[in-house]
Amino acid sequence: MKKLNCLFLLSWMCLAVAGESPQRVTVNFIQPEQFTDVALSGSSTDRTRQYVLDNLQDYLISLANNKLPQNTRLTIDILDIDMAGRYEPWQSQMLNNVRFVRDIYPPKIKLRYTWLDAQGKVRASAGDVLNDLAYLQHADPGYVSNDPLRYEKTLLRRWFEQHFVGAKAY
Repeated sequence: MKKLNCLFLLSWMCLAVAGESPQRVTVNFIQPEQFTDVALSGSSTDRTRQYVLDNLQDYLISLANNKLPQNTRLTIDILDIDMAGRYEPWQSQMLNNVRFVRDIYPPKIKLRYTWLDAQGKVRASAGDVLNDLAYLQHADPGYVSNDPLRYEKTLLRRWFEQHFVGAKAY
C-alpha cells in the first residue's frame, strides 16, 4: 500500500511540474533602497518597504496572469516609486504616522519593460513614468478603502490595460 501511495504521489508531482507554464511576468525592483517613497509609516523600515514591494509584485503578477495575451512574456523593471500622499510631521506629533493624501501628492512610478511574443521576439520595449494628477478622482472602487496601495495599484492597472490588454499574441 505504501508503495502504491508513493507511486501515486510521484506521478502526481510529475504531472504538476509538467503542467506548469513558464513564468509570464518577471518584476525586478532596481535599487529599491533608493526609491523616493515606499513607506507605510512616517518612519520607514526595510520590513515595510519589502511589504510594499511584495504587494506590488504580486499585483503585477496577478494582472499578467489574468490579462496578458497567452504565450507572451513581460519583464518589468521598477526604477522608482513615489507613493500617493505624504507624511506631514509638522501637523502634529500625534500624526507622524498618518499619510495625508492630497491632490498635490500624486503617485508616481518609473519603470521600463520588455514584452516578448510567443517566439521570443521583442514586441515592445520602453521606459515609462506613470503618474496621475487626478488620482483622487480615478481611484478604483474595486479596492478596499483601507488598502494602503490602492492608488499605486490603480495606476499600474490603468497602465497595464493601456499597453497590454486587447493585444493579440501573434
